[in-house]
Order: sequence, then structure tokens, then C-alpha cells
Amino acid sequence: MMLKYISRYMIQFAILTYCFSCNISYAAENGTAKISAVVETVQVDSTLQSSLPTFYSADTLTRELETALEATGVFTVPTRDRREIEPMIAELKRAHGQSLKFSRARYIMEPVVTSIRLDMRLREAPHMRTKVLRSVNGSATMFVTVIDTRDASVSKRIPIEAHYSTPERLDDYYPGEYVGDNGALHLDAGSSAYIALCQTVGRAFAKRILDQVSPVFVAQRDGDRLFLTRGEDAGYRIGEVLRVIHRGGAIIHPVTHEVLGYDEHEVGQAEVIEVLPKLSIARITPVSSTATAGDIVREPVEEGGN
Repeated sequence: MMLKYISRYMIQFAILTYCFSCNISYAAENGTAKISAVVETVQVDSTLQSSLPTFYSADTLTRELETALEATGVFTVPTRDRREIEPMIAELKRAHGQSLKFSRARYIMEPVVTSIRLDMRLREAPHMRTKVLRSVNGSATMFVTVIDTRDASVSKRIPIEAHYSTPERLDDYYPGEYVGDNGALHLDAGSSAYIALCQTVGRAFAKRILDQVSPVFVAQRDGDRLFLTRGEDAGYRIGEVLRVIHRGGAIIHPVTHEVLGYDEHEVGQAEVIEVLPKLSIARITPVSSTATAGDIVREPVEEGGN
């Protein structure tokens, strides 16, 4: 029994040492253990320009994207000042594949909204003539171009989708309101509903960016157990089932040389059995899976969005 515990802690110590050494080498290269990134002001796709809702505010959405990115604990946003970010992006576009030696950010995120809606619905409250049941539903889609400032290359073009809704709540009925689908008539950029939608988009954005730019890896395998490179900060829950992905070579556009993606295939699923401060442990199924150190671990794809 004592040997079992000693073996277990030796493995955990080895994994911690591996994770620590990775952080040290990254810090030596970049001057910080966190990944620096800035977010360009959110742009709107040309197909949406003519039908953009009145409640839309690019500043609010950009701010929530930045906040969500920093909340991961993996990224840091060195500046949110547009006066610093815009010249950086202009210089990047003139770099033509050369590194931005002066850049304070490893990555620049360029988000473009392709759809956004936020609808209010009123329903008569039973037996209460002056009251209504009010609810809000919304959604947004965007794609984010991730540019690596080390060589000015487009490393990712990531689609984002998010949905937001509130349960019905009892509220006063205001004369002139239409009971039914009310569109966005009573919503504006400062409304709590729009801010909540932006926060939902921000969480989906941060999750996808983290998954694509700084994924969780299998650090080591011991029998049916996988030791993962992130712990409590990953937000894993005991019993949560994750996908284990083997990543092959990059798929590169033959003309633009943009990295379009990677040759990936799922090699198994892993159930989280323990979450520690710096690493997590999951049990792989099937046991015959070829999952090994270096494979990527991702959360299951949610139906209907992120």
C-alpha cells in the first residue's frame, strides 16, 4: 500500500516538474508565464451592416471579450487602449511576415460579428391584468482571426457561437407594449440584457481561444490514467467526460500559407477523477485507446453552440 502511494506521488511530482519546466521555458522566451494578447475593436461583417440592431455597441462587446480572455488565468491583456492597439495592428499589416520585435502582445485577436440578435417577449400574467411575464432571448456569431506577432502569420480563424436567454419574470405592464414577440424595441446598448449577452459571447470566445491557442495536453499516461497539464484553473468537474485528440500535421493553404487547421482525430474519451491545483487526472476509455503524452484534451462539443 505504501509503495502505491509513493508511486502515485512520484508520478504527480514528475508531472508538476514537467509543467513547471514548460512555464519556465515560456517565461524565458516571452518574459511572462502568461500569454499576452490584445483584442482589436470588434468589427461587423458587411452582410450585417444594413440590419445592425440599434442596441449593438462594439465597445461593450470588445470590453467583455478582453475581460473573459483575462479571466482564463492563462492570457494577459497588456493594453486595452485603442490608441496603442490600432498602430500595432497597422504596423502588423505592413510587416509582411516579419516579427514585430516591439510588440507587447504575442497574439492579436481580430473579431468580426456575423450575426447578433436580442429579442424580448411579453406574455400575459395569469389573473393579473397589470402584470406581464417578460423574458429575453439572444444569440451571436462571429469569427476571430488570431495573428501571431512573431511572424505576422494568421495562425487561426476561429468561429464563435453563443446563446443567451433569461427565464420569465413577473414585471409591470407599460401602456403601449405589445404582448407577444416584441423584438428589441425596449433594449439598448446599456441594457443589462445586452451586457449579459456580451458576457456570454465573451465566455464562448475565451473558451475557444484557450482551446485552440493554449490547449490542455496529456503530460503522461499511467495505465488507464491520464495526467493533464492543467488543474483547478481549467474548471473541470469530477465525472466530466473529455475528448482526447491526436493532432497530426498542419493543413496549410498552398497560396497564402495560412494555417487552416490540423489533421486531428479522436482517440478516446477520459473521465475526470481528480482535480489538483496544477494538474488533473482522468481515466481513459477504452483502455485500449492509443492516447499518449502530447495528445490534446478538449471538452465535448455542446449542441447548439459553445
